This record gives sequence, C-alpha cells and structure tokens, in this order.
Amino acid sequence: MPIVEPLEVEEPDPTQPSLVVTTDLRSDGTFGEAHLELANGSVIVTENGEARLEVPLADLTDPEVEPLVDSSALIVHRNGTKIELLRGSNRCTTTLFSLQKKLEGLLSGDGALIEIETPRVCEKCGRPLPEDSDKCDACVHRGKTLMRVLGYLKPYKKAVLGSAALMIVAAALETLPPYLTKILIDDVLKPGTNVGLFWTLILLLIGARIVSMLVTIVRARVSTRIGHFAVYDLRSSLFHHLQELSISFFDKRQVGSIMSRITQDTGALLDLYVDAIPALLANGLLIIAIATGLLIMKWHVALLTLLPAPFIFLIVRMCHQRIRRVWRHFWHRWSKLSGALSGTLSGMRVVKAFAGEAREDARFDRRIAELRDAGARADWMWANLSPVIQFLVHSSALIVWVVAGRQVLDGKMTLGELVAFLGYLALFYGPLQQLTRWIDWTTRSLSAAERIFEIIDTQPDIRNSGDVVQMPDIQGNVRFENVTFGYDKLRMVLKGINLEVKAGEMIGLVGTSGAGKTTFTNLLTRFYDPNEGRILIDGVDMKRIDLDDLRRQTALVLQDSFLFPTSLRENILYGRARATDEEIMNAAKAANAHDFIMKFPDAYDSYVGERGQKLSGGERQRIAIARALLRNPRILVLDEATSSVDSETESDIQEALNRLIAGRTTFVIAHRLSTLRHADRIVVLEDGEIVEIGTHDELMKIAGVYSRLVDKQQQMNMAHVV
Repeated sequence: MPIVEPLEVEEPDPTQPSLVVTTDLRSDGTFGEAHLELANGSVIVTENGEARLEVPLADLTDPEVEPLVDSSALIVHRNGTKIELLRGSNRCTTTLFSLQKKLEGLLSGDGALIEIETPRVCEKCGRPLPEDSDKCDACVHRGKTLMRVLGYLKPYKKAVLGSAALMIVAAALETLPPYLTKILIDDVLKPGTNVGLFWTLILLLIGARIVSMLVTIVRARVSTRIGHFAVYDLRSSLFHHLQELSISFFDKRQVGSIMSRITQDTGALLDLYVDAIPALLANGLLIIAIATGLLIMKWHVALLTLLPAPFIFLIVRMCHQRIRRVWRHFWHRWSKLSGALSGTLSGMRVVKAFAGEAREDARFDRRIAELRDAGARADWMWANLSPVIQFLVHSSALIVWVVAGRQVLDGKMTLGELVAFLGYLALFYGPLQQLTRWIDWTTRSLSAAERIFEIIDTQPDIRNSGDVVQMPDIQGNVRFENVTFGYDKLRMVLKGINLEVKAGEMIGLVGTSGAGKTTFTNLLTRFYDPNEGRILIDGVDMKRIDLDDLRRQTALVLQDSFLFPTSLRENILYGRARATDEEIMNAAKAANAHDFIMKFPDAYDSYVGERGQKLSGGERQRIAIARALLRNPRILVLDEATSSVDSETESDIQEALNRLIAGRTTFVIAHRLSTLRHADRIVVLEDGEIVEIGTHDELMKIAGVYSRLVDKQQQMNMAHVV
C-alpha cells in the first residue's frame, strides 16, 4: 500500500503587510504620498520612504476622521493621547472613512470583510474622475467617440450619400463665379466685344447663384431630416438602455442629471448632425477645390496667399484641448443644475412648508452662477481666438494685393486674374473660418456624446445569466440560504439570512427602523443580488430565473405609493396592460378603491396629478394596491402597504387582502403589528439578522423582541387615545 505524504500548507508570512493604504498629503500638510501598512500586528506609517510612526494595533482605540481645511486626518488614541495616522485631501476622504471602519472592525475582531474604498481615479492616468461620470476626460479617444456618433447615420446611408452628392455640386457651383468674372474682365469688358457673350456670362452667373441656392436648400433639408432622425434613434437607444439598468445605478445619481443626458446632451448632438458634419464636408470640399484652382492659376502667388492657413490650423489645434476641457466642465455643471432643479421642484411642498424659498434661491443662484462662469469661459476663449483668425485671414488679402498687384503693374498678371484671385481667396477663407468654428461645435457635441455613451456602456448589475431558466408558472416556494447583503462594502444590512417559505404562506417582516426589512424585499424582487449566499424560488437560484418571468409574477406595493401623472385607469392598468375594464374594477373593489373613484366626475378617467397629488395618501395607497392585485402575482410584497390609511380603511383593505392572498406567497412589512396576527409566520429582524420566527401567539409567549415591539406600540396607542 503506497504511503501518502501529508500536504504541506504554506503559512502566511507575518512580516508581509495585510493592509496598505496610500493618501496624497504628508503629516505637515504638504502634497506627497503617505502610506499606512498593517503588518505583524503593527501599524506602520511611512513618508518620503522613511517610517514616521510604528505602533502595535492592539494599543490603539477610538479611530475617527477629523475634518481639516480642505483635507481630513485619521486620528487614533493611544494611552489617552491623540495620534494622527494619515492625512489626505478631500479626494481621499472616502478612503480615510473606510480605513476608520476597517480599524474599528479589526479592533473589535469583526473587520475581515470590510474593504478600503479608494478615490475614484482613472485606471490609465490616475487623474480624479468627475463626480457624475466614470469617464476620464484626459483619456477619452475623441476619434472613437466621433465614429460612434456617426454610426447612428448608418440607417440613413442613402440620404447621407445624396446629401454628399449635393455638397459636391454646391462646391463646384461656388467655384464658377470667380472664373466667369475673370473672363468678363479680361475678354469681354472691351470695346467692340460681342454683347451676346457678355449677356451669356451674366446669365451663367445668375444661373449658378440660383442653382447653388436651390441645391443648398435641398441639402440643408436633407441634412436636417437626417440629424433629427439620428438624434431620435440615439434618444430612444439611451432611454431603452436606462430601462435595463439596475436600481443601484439610479441610487447613485440624481434624476435631473440623468434627464439632462436624455434632453440636453442629445440635443447638443443635433448641432453636430445638422451643422457641424455638413459644414465639415461641404467646406472641406470647397477648400480643396479652391486651393487646387489657385495653384493652377498662379502657383507661386497661391503659395504666398495660402501661407496664413497653416498658422490658423496650428492656433486652433493648440486651443482645442483647452476648449474641450472647458466645455466638459460646462456639461458637468449643467448636469448638476438639472439635478438640483429636479430635486427642488419635486419637493416644492416641503420647501413651502418649511419656508425654504430663500435657501433654494441661494442654492439655485449658486448653481446657475457656476454654469454661467463655465459657459462664459468657453465663449471667452472663442472670443479671443476668433479675432486672431480674422487677422490672419485679412493678411492673406493684403498679400494678394501686394504680390499680385505688383505683377499686374508689371504686366505679368491680368486684372481679371487678380479679381479672380481675390474672389477665390474670399471663398477659401470663409470655409476655413467655418472649419475653425467646427472645432467649437464638435467639442460641445462630443463632450455631450461621451456622457451619453457612458450610460449606454454601463452594464446592468441585474440581468439574465447565460444559463437562464424559463419559469412561466412560478409556484412561490422561496428559500434564503445564508444571504448577506449591503448597499456598500462598508456596511452589511443583512447578515447570514436563512429562511424557507412555502408557496401560499403569508410572512410578516418585523423589526425596528434600519433592521433590514425593506432590503429583504428588495432582494426578493431582485432589485439587487446578494453579496453572499443565494435566494431560490421553486428550487431554482433567482439569478438563473428569466427576469421577465420573475417580474411578471411578482407584485410590489411600496410604503411611498408612486402614481404616474395620468388617469386612474392607466395607473391601475400598469399592473397588467391588457386587463379588461371589468378586471380593473374588480381589482379596485378588492382594494376598496372603487367607491371613491366613482365619486370623481370622470371616474376611472380622472387625472391624478404629478405623483398622484390630487389624491389623499390613503387613496394613493389603495390605487397602488389595486395595481398590484390586478397583476395576479404568485409572490406579493407589501412594504408598509397600509401605513397611509385610517383604521377603518385599513380594516377593509386587510379583509380584502386576507381573501386575495390565498394561494400566493406574501411578504408583509406592516406599520401596525396587529395586522400580522393572521400571518402564517412572523420573521423578526434585528441589526440585519433573524432573531425570532413564529406566529403572533408563539412570539408573544417568548417575551422577546417581537413582544417588546407589540407592547411598545400598544403603549403608544394608549397614550394617543388618552
């Protein structure tokens, strides 16, 4: 029998640091890297390559972040003395706070899962990222962004080619008048010349101008149509992608900021499609054609007159990067303004109730002042650049008069050629000035495009897996297996949840504020996925269930009932779009909403106002319940669904719910614990953990957390009655 050698397990090297954190300020407040290492049970702080501090971790207590002027410092205590461990600028504040949490956890023996959050910086260049963006302005490839923008023109390829053909015709027609003028001056405007030739050339000049005008009108109409359709496609694509993004995406961003991407940023691309791109093509063709003509006429004079052109391009090139950064800043300011405005208008009732008009005025003035300054900086830069370009353009005309004029005097050049030269030169530098303006157009538009593509490129956290399972008929068996979850890495809201629920059970969720009840239902509806563990429905991991199947058989009534600004009928129909009028009424009756609906002049067609403000809180809640009941779900989630109704209405709703939950798996978070008396089981959560499970009577006998909550609520009710 062979001898099996025991496996050798390599022990971790205690001298290697188990934690390394870097900030950007030294202890004296100067810029420079400072490092904190945790190795072999000691905290070591180094600056300039030398150890500044080394203390045993066990000797430290009470870590805290102390705010300083434009910076923060992590302070600890040792034997009653304050010690500064690390200092960092405002960009490192998040790192210092997470390090504080990490040290607190390590000192209490519970810090292994806490991760250090580092400042949001670009992975390529290390520069800080903007507050509302994950794109680094310095590292964005403008060429790729432009190609993506042009990609939205592919469905209109024939129209684009037609527009390009019209541009070629227009460019050819623009070069004709100076040449005809040369013939008129040199060959026609002489005594004894055939008058018929004179009128022929005049008619050709008039015809060229008329045809050029008509071609330009048709081309502009085609370009405008293409631009509007391309922007429509882009907006549609952006909004469709927003619908696919997870709730976590919207948690981190202001609604107004997202709205500005859909409206303002996409609107900026219309200038690119309608003005900038056609101007680039048309003027580019014209410049090439005119430059070629000038060189053919008198190449040595042409070279001198075209001498300022490279300097114009060089100046624009030098200023382009700076203009781009300014416009990028402008769009971020616009996004912040939209977010602040949306928040203020949505909370106008609170503003009025707390007399906050003056505060909101000051806040809004500050935002629009920032936007004003950002926009002014961009326009000031162009205002400084434009006169310089104008001077260089006019200097070309001076060169023509000096060089070509002297040649006319010497008989080496005809007067007609001089006039034609001046005409072509005017045509040449006009488009050239437009091309320099094109830099301004594209800078604005591409800055907006990057913000749009940032959203389009964002992948949803919650999506169907590769081995998706179709479940058109969910039974409703639910099992939580060691589920741990936190909205951020520093704080777990749910910890090790284990629970099995049979189909058709009614489960009450109870706990103090912040215990994790709403988070529990957020995982159940798969707004988020667990950090650890898994949730199974009918024995299948929820991550594998087709999202459409899951959401179609799940209904949710939130504590804050949201109604869309449309009719009562449309709000109830949101539960099931193809429901009949009879089904809508049955759902409304089951939610005790039918009677008050019929009191409105337009009944079910009555407009509810923004967020349902024309209804009372209880009425909004009952419409939301009717919407959920119309869905006829297999899994029903009620998050404080009866918190906004009076006792009599609550009793009616509870009676209806008791009839309707039969055969459905129902999870109820109730404000009034008395409504959970008939729950099959009550799950008591405390600090993210399940501490008690049982029926109302069983939990009352235990005299634990649930019974204390019930007693406290009864005492409050008694005090209220008295």
